Amino acid sequence: MNTSYRIITFDFRGHGYNYMSEGEDLSQETLISDTIKVFQYVDNLFPEESIIVVGHSMGGSIATKSVAEIFKNKEKYQSLYDKIQGLIVIDVVEGTAMEALPYMENIVKTRKRKFKTIEEGIEYMVKSGTIKNLESARISVPPLLKEQKTKDGNVSYVWKTNLLSSQKYWSRIYKIYIN
Repeated sequence: MNTSYRIITFDFRGHGYNYMSEGEDLSQETLISDTIKVFQYVDNLFPEESIIVVGHSMGGSIATKSVAEIFKNKEKYQSLYDKIQGLIVIDVVEGTAMEALPYMENIVKTRKRKFKTIEEGIEYMVKSGTIKNLESARISVPPLLKEQKTKDGNVSYVWKTNLLSSQKYWSRIYKIYIN
């Protein structure tokens, strides 16, 4: 019995440490396509290994839909179909996410836009209640921010991704289904 395993992670375009250009496509179809391409790359790197897919929040929704796409198109994705042994979805509450969508635009528009330091951004996320745990904020907030030089040469930090540019995709991404 093989007791070793690999953990391979990636950030969606415009998320985490992955940068994207303004206006880049964040549609559900594009994120699913990107995810399947990552799976295929991993399959080519490690052809003898099985795959367990794990997704968190929006990533859980996309993981579910990516695996469903692979299973619906078994012939096209035969190798992945044979290797996917499980799907784990963490913290995707479809009903709650869908109910919150009408308020998201206002939440995004009213959040603080600029921070003097990354630590200030971390503190903001905790004090605003967006993230409840300071340790978690210290891990998850820095990849959300990017350095921006001001006209006078100083440095500030701003949100890396313009969330409002992805608003047209929100309702489709959070509907989880497998046909």
